[in-house]
Amino acid sequence: MFCFSDASFTKKLPVIFFIHGGGFYSGSGNIYGPELLLDHDVILVTFNYRLGAFGFLSLGNEDYSGNLALKDQLLALKWVRDNIRVFGGDKNKITIHGWSAGCWSVSLHMVSPASQGLFNRAVCFSASALVPWILSYVKDHKEIAKKFAARNGVHPTNDQQLIEYLKSVDANKLVALAHTDFYSPGTEEKAIKLPWTPVVECATSKNPFLLESPENYFKKENFGRTNIDTLFGYADAESYSATSSEIQNPLLLAPFNASFHFQLPLLGLHYTYKDRDYPKWADEIRQFYFDNGDITTHVPEFTNMMNDLLSYPVHRAIKLQSQVSRGRTFYYV
Repeated sequence: MFCFSDASFTKKLPVIFFIHGGGFYSGSGNIYGPELLLDHDVILVTFNYRLGAFGFLSLGNEDYSGNLALKDQLLALKWVRDNIRVFGGDKNKITIHGWSAGCWSVSLHMVSPASQGLFNRAVCFSASALVPWILSYVKDHKEIAKKFAARNGVHPTNDQQLIEYLKSVDANKLVALAHTDFYSPGTEEKAIKLPWTPVVECATSKNPFLLESPENYFKKENFGRTNIDTLFGYADAESYSATSSEIQNPLLLAPFNASFHFQLPLLGLHYTYKDRDYPKWADEIRQFYFDNGDITTHVPEFTNMMNDLLSYPVHRAIKLQSQVSRGRTFYYV
């Protein structure tokens, strides 16, 4: 909590509630300090939330429904609402703000019924909850956990046995439980794999955060986010951190070049190999970005494609928000 030491003044200050990024498997609230903000009349709140399997493991039942990381954020947000006045803050002027996975979180709070009324402004840098890879799946969580147990000689036969085993494992071992950030340079699969992300919870979940997909929530017209001000945006070179290896060594794109027809579903786009028109779509996208040429000689075009993959969900989110919002809506590039 960063605020003036004298909290007795009568003018209550606006509050920034910052959610850190890190792909939902890394990061910390103390990475970012208040240096540039506290020259102004504002209070900054940062915090930590559970990450990786600790924050998202779901078994698809009411006791282990998942999304604990988002519920940690929700609890912190409620605490701020109930207590920020003691620190000189105005509970009616709370802006939630985040970048990357923090931005995914912000836009999820915008649409989740559980978060309505807890803030009145939202700022999203670099992403939105409409990225194709935002959701993970219970069956994958169970598979990862069971494989982890099997590697250690344990073979649970039901969910309760699996939970009891995981509770017995040293926490430091669970921290490393299967995460993959974006893709591996130099391979034919440019797959974006983030197994520990939000899930759609079962109807019997206790205190659910998400009972529908973010896309379904965003398409609802009569919803709580209609009263909030929003600012969404992204940088022109958004993908550079993910494509730096290929920028430095274009030959890493050779397998990608040879197997481009595998790529669209792996990148999270809503296509499958079974779609009748899939070959045509793949050819059109390759033609659009690479002029049907050798991708290893079109590195700028490759980064443009990845930029579009990251920025389009931002565009969609702000468009849907502007259609329902009675608050102010801003969009920057």
